Amino acid sequence: MAIAIGVDVANSFVKIASFSHNEDLLDSYPNTRRVVNPFEEKTDVLAPQTKETIYEIDGRAYTVGERGSNLITSSMGDIERYTSQGYIDETLIALAKHTKNGEDVIFCGGVPALHNYNKEMKTKLKELLTKRHTVIINGYPVTFIIRKSYILLQPLGVYMAVVYDSKGNMVQPDLAQEDTLIIDIGWGTTDVAIMRGSTLIRALDGGKAMNFAYKQILDGLRKLYPELHAEKITTLHMEEQLRHGDKFSWGNTEYDCSEIKKIAFDITAGAIIEEVKRGVADEGMTLRSFKSVIFAGGGLLSLSKYFKPYTESFNNVKVPNNSQMASAIGFGIYAKMKG
Repeated sequence: MAIAIGVDVANSFVKIASFSHNEDLLDSYPNTRRVVNPFEEKTDVLAPQTKETIYEIDGRAYTVGERGSNLITSSMGDIERYTSQGYIDETLIALAKHTKNGEDVIFCGGVPALHNYNKEMKTKLKELLTKRHTVIINGYPVTFIIRKSYILLQPLGVYMAVVYDSKGNMVQPDLAQEDTLIIDIGWGTTDVAIMRGSTLIRALDGGKAMNFAYKQILDGLRKLYPELHAEKITTLHMEEQLRHGDKFSWGNTEYDCSEIKKIAFDITAGAIIEEVKRGVADEGMTLRSFKSVIFAGGGLLSLSKYFKPYTESFNNVKVPNNSQMASAIGFGIYAKMKG
């Protein structure tokens, strides 16, 4: 029996949901890779506390999930991302983490609204994935065959995670009959799905996302502290520290970002809502006209309270459990149902 695995190779985190006969597993880690140089010499002054995990694919060796400098990632907005070697390697490493040697896999992943209707890209991506693969993990090969591949619009993963449980049982039958709007707020994109029952009517690009907010915070910090202009600070550096707090440390200095963060998050939430309103208006609808408006995605954790002034008078707003993992969970459920 094949294992069903949903993978959301997002711009910020890789999220994995696997469903087998024995157990359901969820996993996430930063979407970064560090190339392991086979010729470099390292000297540990003290014995390392933990051994790093090295993943090797066709001679390319990486560690994944680190923060810091000298890291690479497939994260970008171009459609070429989804058939790039980097994206394929990131996907295969995620699958190998949840797969046993010799196992068959039913895979489901997702793409944003901007690229959802590109059939050529989706076909090529499926062809690159649907075959035998080997990922060597710390010297031990994990070989698996992807028997079937499915590529969905990212918010459809959210829909699947809300309407069905991990066994494929329908738990929200009302959503299968009504007009539903799904707003999936990620790092690089906010993706929107207009659903009529279980039918996708329209996929929309919701405009700004969390990267936009953190670019504003970084610009604000550099305006207040000109010495930071010369520093190679990334928005992901900032997100890691500011996700649950207001202080950003760089070097040996701590910066208070509380006011800048409030302004940036408020601007971003407002921009997303206005873009979504314009998109649904083109379909002759408003946010109030939907039976359910579902907010999900990693960005929701940061922006939820900033959406409230725009949505607090509505009675149709819903948030799924584990909203950050919802897409991957839904992809995994879809793979299980189709497998």
